[in-house]
Amino acid sequence: MQNTVTAHHVNRIDSALIHNRTKGMCGFITSRLSVRLTAMLLALAVIPMVGLGVLSYVQASRALRELALSNVAQDAAARISDVQTFQEQFVSDLLTLADGPPTAAVVRARDNGGIDPMTGDTEEVRMERPTLISATMMRNKRFYQQLRFIDPNGDESVGVDYLDGEIVAVTGTGALLNRSNDPSFEGARDLQPGEVFISEIKLDRVDGELRVPQTPIIRYSTPVRNSAGEFRGVMVVTVLANSIVDRLAAEHGEIYLAG
Repeated sequence: MQNTVTAHHVNRIDSALIHNRTKGMCGFITSRLSVRLTAMLLALAVIPMVGLGVLSYVQASRALRELALSNVAQDAAARISDVQTFQEQFVSDLLTLADGPPTAAVVRARDNGGIDPMTGDTEEVRMERPTLISATMMRNKRFYQQLRFIDPNGDESVGVDYLDGEIVAVTGTGALLNRSNDPSFEGARDLQPGEVFISEIKLDRVDGELRVPQTPIIRYSTPVRNSAGEFRGVMVVTVLANSIVDRLAAEHGEIYLAG
């Protein structure tokens, strides 16, 4: 019996084939869409989390940086305050020497021909007291290198040095110099009572040559006046600058003097 395929059967076969292929394509497309949709949903969930993590990291880094800067600022402020307090004693010691009774007695003697009218002591005797006070102060505090009482002409008249742990009273015309052109003398002579001139930090010199080892110093000076307010000289103390620098140095760092 001959098989005969009619047009009706062909249409049915083609329709079934198209239906199956269409169904398969729809399933494939649906599957792909499901994968993409799932990926998009995951991305929508992950991206905010990543963004939140980055934001949290940035905020944490900023907070840590601000905390570190705050700690540095507080430490710097504390050190500066400490140095200011430390320097106040230089000013206090200097004014005490310049305005105290022992120096006033020397000035009285000079104004009266070398004799103190209150006690009858000579100027040389009266100089012993401020020299002794200066020596005691320098021995106890150890950050003063030198003290000088300079007369109105710029000549040193009282000198005390602290060298290698020893106190040396400087006397004689060969050791006491004229400081009329020294900035510490010129800077203080026109100041009012209670005012102090502070020099720049510089390296100390001996007979014009740099001291070995190199020694940075800073000088504080103030005018000395008699009871009538007339200029009678300048009191100068020389401070070892390392005593100041050491208080500024950071715990894990170093400070260098530049000039």
